[in-house]
Amino acid sequence: MIVRGALTHLHTTTLATKRGSTQLTCMRVLDDHSRVQHGGQPGARHSPTRYEVQFLDSKLFEWSTTLASQFRIGDEVLVYAEDAIRVRDAAEREPTLIVYGIDVGHATLPLARRTE
Repeated sequence: MIVRGALTHLHTTTLATKRGSTQLTCMRVLDDHSRVQHGGQPGARHSPTRYEVQFLDSKLFEWSTTLASQFRIGDEVLVYAEDAIRVRDAAEREPTLIVYGIDVGHATLPLARRTE
């Protein structure tokens, strides 16, 4: 799937896994649907869609440093993600769709690839 919107938050944290520790980088993206919608009613505005796109550092890719160096809050991004979607709907927060990221605009994949 493709996620499009403005970057509202970029956060990296350390995760402990069975294979050791790794970095989880979360990009929060807000799609306010401000672009023209095909087949939509004139003047109709949909509620914003909130995404959390998660990237895990691996033996092949080091997303944590690449994403932090390439993007800033407010940037418009186009993220390629897996089709599996989870929904987080906390009582105090807006519903958020959580997806696992594959790439950001195809510009970051070569930058994130480890050379070791």
